[in-house]
Amino acid sequence: MEELENIQKIEAVKKKLNEIMELDAVGDFLKSNEFEFEFKGNKYRVRKPSYKAKQEAYQKRLSKYSTLLKEKNEDGTFKYSIEEDLLREYKARGIDIDAMNKQIDNLVLDKERLMMRLGKGLTDKAPENDLNIYRKEIEKTNQLIQQVANKKAKLLEFSIENQVLLYFYSYLTYLMAEQYVKGKDLGEGNKEPDEWKRVWNSFDEYENADEELILEFSYRAVFLINGIS
Repeated sequence: MEELENIQKIEAVKKKLNEIMELDAVGDFLKSNEFEFEFKGNKYRVRKPSYKAKQEAYQKRLSKYSTLLKEKNEDGTFKYSIEEDLLREYKARGIDIDAMNKQIDNLVLDKERLMMRLGKGLTDKAPENDLNIYRKEIEKTNQLIQQVANKKAKLLEFSIENQVLLYFYSYLTYLMAEQYVKGKDLGEGNKEPDEWKRVWNSFDEYENADEELILEFSYRAVFLINGIS
């Protein structure tokens, strides 16, 4: 059940990532290393993780990997599979992940050749009809690459490595999330200063929070976690 929920979270984040790529705010967001947004009347932001936050998340990642690696079912068999075991099991069923990797590599080479031809055509001022043929072939090749890559990703979603990676991203998102809190009115024209505070006091609190809010943070955090700037 936990694995299925994790896959659903991944798919939801992927969908949101596709949406954010269309936003005009992406450029400003990447330059400032933070992203502010509003959700249900409150103001939030996600900030690029500090070195300390990365180290904390990395230690949690190691601990999670060790835990999943040792966890067993009641019959004594290991509960989760590492990627290497899944590759072997899939191959026994006639599903060759290595062949998929080679297929992707070959498609990428085909795409590069087509792009070289398109570039030469543009330089030589070839007829627009010829250029459009190359563009369509490049688009078709991109779609094939995506199809094979998605198939491979779905087959490996239940691996320990994938579960740990999702946990790592979730933990970093929890550390990066902040809420803008207005200072209390102290009377006689005095008030506490407004400030940004951590949204959640613990990771357990994060895991039990509003799923929509978590998603709003997650798909933005992916950019900063991966160091896109």
